[in-house]
Amino acid sequence: MRKAIGSTMVVAALCGFASHAMAAQARPAVPAPADSTKGRWAIPPATLYMVDGREVPAAEVKDLSPSSIETVNILKGQAAVDVYGEKGRPGVVEITTKGAKPAPPKPSPAFSASHMKAVEELLHVLGQDSLMKNAEPMMAAMGDQVSAIPGLVDTMKEFYEKYLKWDDLKADLIPIYAAAFTESEVRELIVFYRSPVGMKYVAATPDVSAKFMRVIQRRLEPHMDELTQIMMRRASP
Repeated sequence: MRKAIGSTMVVAALCGFASHAMAAQARPAVPAPADSTKGRWAIPPATLYMVDGREVPAAEVKDLSPSSIETVNILKGQAAVDVYGEKGRPGVVEITTKGAKPAPPKPSPAFSASHMKAVEELLHVLGQDSLMKNAEPMMAAMGDQVSAIPGLVDTMKEFYEKYLKWDDLKADLIPIYAAAFTESEVRELIVFYRSPVGMKYVAATPDVSAKFMRVIQRRLEPHMDELTQIMMRRASP
């Protein structure tokens, strides 16, 4: 969850954030200036502080004058983890000061080793490490289009194996799944797909997908001339 807050509400917002994220106090702390001559103010011990896109220690945040702050964004729970990885889990305070330059891009989400390992296991359970094996029923569903090109299936298999080696491909796929599903969700999916109905779903999916393609082709094939004519009309000046 993200909140944008004006500078006049900085102190109250930070205190409220600490109460929620840390769950360490029965009620929010009441802000109190530590040194009125320097504009210092009490601040809760949030795990991660970002000022104008830079990670800074809490002491630096305490020295900020509330009048110099444009906005404060508060990230909690999974929203913080999605942006800053595990170090953001206890919560993140993002502060933008007045006149600040645009912040650099936020870091890519970081995932724990156990999370990544769980995703790799899920991909194996789903059969994603056998891409060509899953693609063969889809190729067969193309019927005459495949048979008209001798050796197409074998050629595509060799091509896949050359450029889509699993050890290389999984490095791209694992972060995608890890960003979409928490580690606990991944483990729940593994349990489901290892169940009898889950294994049946995985086993049946290539054949079901191939049959689906045949249905689409059967419905569209009688109208391909119409589609060609439409495209030619739209392409002409």
